[in-house]
Amino acid sequence: MTTDLIGAVLGIAFVAIVALIVLAANDTLPKGTDPTAPQMLYSSATGVGSGGPLVAHALALAAQPDFIERAADGAVRIVTLRVGLAPAAISREDALTLAAQALVVDEALGVATSVALLRYQDRDLALPMTPALRDLVHQRIDTIRAHEAQGPIVQRQDATVCRACAYRAMCPIGKMNAPAPHSVLS
Repeated sequence: MTTDLIGAVLGIAFVAIVALIVLAANDTLPKGTDPTAPQMLYSSATGVGSGGPLVAHALALAAQPDFIERAADGAVRIVTLRVGLAPAAISREDALTLAAQALVVDEALGVATSVALLRYQDRDLALPMTPALRDLVHQRIDTIRAHEAQGPIVQRQDATVCRACAYRAMCPIGKMNAPAPHSVLS
């Protein structure tokens, strides 16, 4: 009889220990937290991370994606929110923009972005960040910088356009059409 009693006590003790272990494991997570939910690394809306623009100094680029999250499997993804219903596929312009954002995120946060998502009302469109896509963005950046180094190509003179042009300071035609400083007007 004593062996049955000892067995029952040990059984109850074992169940109690298992219950305590389970309760202790559940207490490490905040209430309502899903362990499979993505971890937020950055959010432009809530200020998680820096909240401000991310800067890649080596590329001389900045980006401010809607948010960046780490999935339960460790994959880092950029999420851009869009209004409306999703198109059939991601456009070339969106693909280049998302890939440029990924390059900025990689340098600014020191993580390797694996996918970018365009999140629409009805579904997400995923774009894997492949080495070929990253190389294409680097080529486009180099092309843009080469064109910027040449300066503006002005085909006609238009004072209203010159006033709003970002190249006005380096363009002889833009300088002629620039508004006069306040000291000259008085």
